[in-house]
Amino acid sequence: MGAAVLRRTRRARQDTEVPVPGGAHEPQRRPAPYTARALRSLLTELAKRLDVHDSTGALIDFNRTHRFQHTVATSLLNSGVPIHVVQRYLGHLTPTMSMTYAQTLQSTAEAEFLRYRKITADARDLEVDPRDLYDMLELDKRTDRALPNGWCLLPPRQACSKGNACLTCDKFATDASFLPELTAQRARTDKVMEERRAAFRARTGQELGEDNVWLAGRRQEHDALGRIILKLEQTRLADGTIHALRGAGVAARTDAIIDEQDAR
Repeated sequence: MGAAVLRRTRRARQDTEVPVPGGAHEPQRRPAPYTARALRSLLTELAKRLDVHDSTGALIDFNRTHRFQHTVATSLLNSGVPIHVVQRYLGHLTPTMSMTYAQTLQSTAEAEFLRYRKITADARDLEVDPRDLYDMLELDKRTDRALPNGWCLLPPRQACSKGNACLTCDKFATDASFLPELTAQRARTDKVMEERRAAFRARTGQELGEDNVWLAGRRQEHDALGRIILKLEQTRLADGTIHALRGAGVAARTDAIIDEQDAR
């Protein structure tokens, strides 16, 4: 009877051994948590065995797992995943824990917004403090003031009476992050004007006069776009670095602009 108990005890001890990757070890008599030192060693060995490296070629440090969680959380939030879904995904007990990443994302968005220099529809520097502008717009909430090529600075309680005349409105503001849309908008305006001229020519046999009300409005928009694009292509960012993108057909006059700004 005693021998049978001993055999069962030995088998139970063997069943409760915790295997350690990499070699022999003394069996643990009962399950116990790893020490911090042992866990670091095992995670480092795991990274080596899996040959996991970061973008710089360095071996991944699995001991800094919070970095992975931070990257995943901010990526999910940036993609529009609701905060309660992120909370469940990360295993957070309260939304407050998940909101830490949302606040980090908001500060990053604000820093990126402030990085670009803001100008008005007539290519003048915006006189409003960019930080006040960001607070006023609340970009993630103020969808009624977000435009495809900039922002509307009209106070929330006021209604717009200008229709689709944003480019000639003194409440319009934009920056270099909208250059692709502004450039495409100018190209579309060119195309629309040419199509309108061709249609008028085909219907009447005459050229559309430059004093045509519709054409005058489109020319005004086209000229405003030209001034805005030129200003944005040849100006400094708010942090002092040079932003000198050159679009097709736009001469590079960056040096003159830089010299003028340095002289101020």
